[in-house]
Amino acid sequence: MPETTPVYEAERLVADLERAEIQPFAWVVNQSFTPLDVTSKLLTAKVASETPWLERVNAYPRPTLLAWQEQLPVGYPALSQLLKEEVT
Repeated sequence: MPETTPVYEAERLVADLERAEIQPFAWVVNQSFTPLDVTSKLLTAKVASETPWLERVNAYPRPTLLAWQEQLPVGYPALSQLLKEEVT
C-alpha cells in the first residue's frame, strides 16, 4: 500500500533479503487510488498522500501499481487476469 508503514516495512524486508543475498524481483503497490479518476475531496487528498510513497517505491526495480478494487482478486484465474491487465 502507498502509505508510511507498508513502505517502511517493505524496505526493511528488502534489506533483510539482500543480507541473505536474495534480490527481490519487483515491488507491488496495491490498493492505490492514484490510477483512479476520483472526484471527492477525501479521495483526492488520499491520492495526494500516496504521491511521496509512490515516488519512493519507484526507486526500486520493477515497481507495479495496482488500483484499489471493490472485489479482491481471489484464486489463480483472477490473479492471472490482474497480471494481464497490468502488463499490457
